[in-house]
Amino acid sequence: MKKNLLVVLFIVVALSMILYAQETFRMAVGAQSGGEIREFFEKIYNEAGYAVEFVELPTLRQISYFNNSEVDGILFLSEDTINSEIESNFTLGFDQAALFAYPLVGYAKTENVEEFNNLPNYEGLKILYIYGNSTHDGRIKNLGAIPASAPNIESAVLMISAGRGDILMTAPRAPDAAIKENNLEGQISMLARPLSMNNYYQVVSLRFKDQEELFRSLMIKYQEDFARLLGQ
Repeated sequence: MKKNLLVVLFIVVALSMILYAQETFRMAVGAQSGGEIREFFEKIYNEAGYAVEFVELPTLRQISYFNNSEVDGILFLSEDTINSEIESNFTLGFDQAALFAYPLVGYAKTENVEEFNNLPNYEGLKILYIYGNSTHDGRIKNLGAIPASAPNIESAVLMISAGRGDILMTAPRAPDAAIKENNLEGQISMLARPLSMNNYYQVVSLRFKDQEELFRSLMIKYQEDFARLLGQ
């Protein structure tokens, strides 16, 4: 009798664990999104009833994994990339606003910076971007310039230095290490005004569409916490 009770108890406990186990939400994330950022979003999804597994990938693989349903969401992705590359999704920000926005700035030979700062537009100039940022091609064309890709940030810096491009479009400070390592400090500088603004959102699979309002309400609930993380 005692043995039978133990068996029944074991079955009840096992069934309870299955029933109450959290579903796992697999979130693609870039290496640059560190611990505090991940902890913030883990808190959001835990409160919504999900465990979170972060899958660290470069941007192109994040997109591929999402479109192939290998992950359930992407932590941060630009609006242009979402509109052009992402399938079957909804986006999360703060109410109608993006999670955050940052400028795409221009770097050029220091001797050309003053001239470029005073141009009414960039028509006819060759603007470089880093391969993989496919939406930058359209952004550059919208500026009236000629887009050209470079394989990585160091190659782009060297191309600017050699006169094989007029301006490099990138995130602020992104070329700093390459400029220093190639002894180009003082020879390549940032333009005074941004070339474009990049709005970033979180991407979520339509499989979670019935949870959208819950996710949105939790994002609003903790919006001030996120702003503090970004130093805003």
